Amino acid sequence: MCSLFRSRPQGGPFITLNGPENNTVYTKDAQGGKTPRYIIDKLKNERKIYRILPEGKRTPIGTIEISSVRGVTHVWVGDWELSFSRQWYGAEYRVFVRTHMGQMYWAPTGIIGEAMVLKDSQRRTLARYNTSSISWGNRDLEIFVEADDTLIDLIVVCAVALKGGGRRILATIRLLRNGKLNNRFILAWLFCLIFAFFVV
Repeated sequence: MCSLFRSRPQGGPFITLNGPENNTVYTKDAQGGKTPRYIIDKLKNERKIYRILPEGKRTPIGTIEISSVRGVTHVWVGDWELSFSRQWYGAEYRVFVRTHMGQMYWAPTGIIGEAMVLKDSQRRTLARYNTSSISWGNRDLEIFVEADDTLIDLIVVCAVALKGGGRRILATIRLLRNGKLNNRFILAWLFCLIFAFFVV
């Protein structure tokens, strides 16, 4: 994966995308203008993603298959199959993505997990995706590494799989994350009560 980087992750985004909106992912410029970059074809349990070429043609870059019975998401980018797995990692519920270029993972950020950050095996932040249904219009996908089209395609397909094909994943992450926050609050509240009882 590192071979596709032309620089280390920087402060501001290298490229900002927005969507999906009307089955389209856009490139977003500094003034907020949007240019269509990807098209998503939706079937019942499948998503096919195409990159839009300058001539208006499109080339396939990825496929997402969703098993509603088993709750499993299968993802292909080009000829490579990506392996999605979900598990606890310390205090976080993460979505791991095993690729031909190494392992990455999505982890929640913010108080209620309103966004997901994509990191590589060295914990470098590759991208941030606003997945909150509260701010439905702000679905920015910010990529923080200077990358070629291959890596951008990979990140976009993973984001679409997370948002469009993996809503159950996001719901689970938010539920577990909020549950952990609530449990911590309850434990702190009980500790204060016990402390006050013995002190008084």
